[in-house]
Amino acid sequence: WWGRPRRGERAREWEEREERERSPEEREERETRKEVAKPRHKQVAQDVYRNAPMLSVGEMEKVRVKRDTLIQYVNQPFFNQFALDMFVRVILKKPMVCQIMGVRDGDPYELDTTNGKIKTTKMLNCMHAGQKKELPISLVSNKPYEADEVSYWCKNMYREDRSLPDSEDLLDYEERRNRNWLQSFVYDDSQVDEMIKESQSSKKRSVNVALSKMHLQEERDLAWEEYRSIEDDEEKNSAYERWEKLREQVQEMEDLEESEKRALMQIQQAGLSKINTRARGVNRSVNKQIDIRKNELSSRPYVRTTYWTMPTNADDDQVDSPRAGEAPLSAGNKALSVDTGGGKGGTFLDDDN
Repeated sequence: WWGRPRRGERAREWEEREERERSPEEREERETRKEVAKPRHKQVAQDVYRNAPMLSVGEMEKVRVKRDTLIQYVNQPFFNQFALDMFVRVILKKPMVCQIMGVRDGDPYELDTTNGKIKTTKMLNCMHAGQKKELPISLVSNKPYEADEVSYWCKNMYREDRSLPDSEDLLDYEERRNRNWLQSFVYDDSQVDEMIKESQSSKKRSVNVALSKMHLQEERDLAWEEYRSIEDDEEKNSAYERWEKLREQVQEMEDLEESEKRALMQIQQAGLSKINTRARGVNRSVNKQIDIRKNELSSRPYVRTTYWTMPTNADDDQVDSPRAGEAPLSAGNKALSVDTGGGKGGTFLDDDN
């Protein structure tokens, strides 16, 4: 302790390392000492939290949404419906348990993914024990909750006189989180039309971006040749700065082109998902009709009913068609049916019987 630095950067590093090495019990005791050290009018008695309801880390982990999942659905029309009421781990000054209370469109920003970067305007309206703040998706963590974070949130909820989610709410949140939204969501016509318009506009933008990138690449190559041909140091430095700016602009155009390609692929996948959903519905209806027909035929597979007229002895020689005004059949004619399943030679069934 005598050799411990008291101020400066080394002192802060020392304190941070000690804080990481402390156990959860030591951290809670340290927070208690800090609370006691406050002025009396700012102190909160620890006995207040003794009867506070608590949720376990396992229960909160079942309803937590990772940043990667939010990025996966961020450009889909069901993103607002999916993210509402979900819990996230937000990194501000320290990790906190927050609940998403809504989503709104803000200024565009980029999100890092495994395939590169994508652009979005979605801002999350996060709430921690009644305090709301709009945050980008980039501040959401992929790591799981810790016990002290969940305990801190439960205590703050109890302090602000807010109720924790019950078992039914947690079950509902868990089912919504585990649902496969890309396959189960049904796109309506307006959403498909909007996605098609966005796809067409992105194609036009991609053409403009490609042309701009081509011109910038030509200017960059010319600037490099000019830089190599200059001998004066000052002019050479200015030429190099111009080449560096053009190189950065070309890189920005390439990043923009890549992000537009990824957005177009997501739109196309959503359209294919709707087509596949419709096709599966049609196939189910057709298969159902086929099964019904099979059941009807399999009930009496040897029955084949045929209807015709049997002439009497008086009409054996009359083969011409009946005259106008006469009945198509004579009085002795009868309509009969044959059941081939009744025996070897068949059985004639009289309709009068």
